Amino acid sequence: MQTPLLLDDEACAGLVPKYASKILIAGRMFPDFESRLSARTAKVIRVDWPFPAAIPEHVFDFVLLPPCDEANVTELLEVGLKHIDQHGSVGLITKPVQDNGEPPFGLLEKLAAAGLLATRSRMCEENGLTQWAFALLRADYDPVAHAADLEAAGFPMRAFLVLDSIGELVELSDDSIASLAVEKHRVLSEAILQLEPGDAAASLLSFARKEFQLAVHAHPRLVAPYARQAALWHHFGQDHLARRLLRSIAHVTDAPEARALLDTLDSPEDSKPTAEAAPVWSGTRPKPRILVITHDNSDYGM
Repeated sequence: MQTPLLLDDEACAGLVPKYASKILIAGRMFPDFESRLSARTAKVIRVDWPFPAAIPEHVFDFVLLPPCDEANVTELLEVGLKHIDQHGSVGLITKPVQDNGEPPFGLLEKLAAAGLLATRSRMCEENGLTQWAFALLRADYDPVAHAADLEAAGFPMRAFLVLDSIGELVELSDDSIASLAVEKHRVLSEAILQLEPGDAAASLLSFARKEFQLAVHAHPRLVAPYARQAALWHHFGQDHLARRLLRSIAHVTDAPEARALLDTLDSPEDSKPTAEAAPVWSGTRPKPRILVITHDNSDYGM
């Protein structure tokens, strides 16, 4: 008899890391799971439970296991861990139990004893029952090494997503956030430069600008982020913005690489400032009242 599920497809799809490209689902639960991942380029394989001896692919980035209880949780984890590498993760769901406000049967202690780290979690309560779900990583998981492996394999966008997930694993200091932003900006720049300067690349540019601002706010004289952001502006045909960045860093530091990159850009054509066409305010009308709502990391120049 199939275990009743309180958690829905969307909740369990939230367990899947954004960088996962190969996903294995045990059984026929969550029939709309794939549709929740439609924005990703992930390959999803469903296999009946128990897993057969032969599975189309042996190693996955994420394995979603069937609901567990105290009797079978160890067996399920052993099977799941066989199908991920050192960077992979496992989705573990408990069977619905009477709610006592915490995961049942000492689950978190069992996970710690097995050398596993519970990260993203989901919980659903209904009619006095509670169901829990966790994304599990090996306790020695190294996201920096994972990102480096993905980048070396030619997947810079997935490498960026791995780096972007570090904040979910540990609490970062301001200095760590800035240092991470330098690396995220580097990797994301590589991903963008591999794309034609169309909508797909432009949609990533705002993320690159955010990481650039975080990086140079803490490291205003670090040349590399300026050079990379200038390369992005050049990629999009905005050489005047590239020149502005390069002149700024070259002005305050001895940055031969910035000057060399500046020399590769076409010289701007002489132009006069655009004449202001707006009428002069006469003072006969009330001053306009403008409400601007932005996000916490606003970069709108205000």
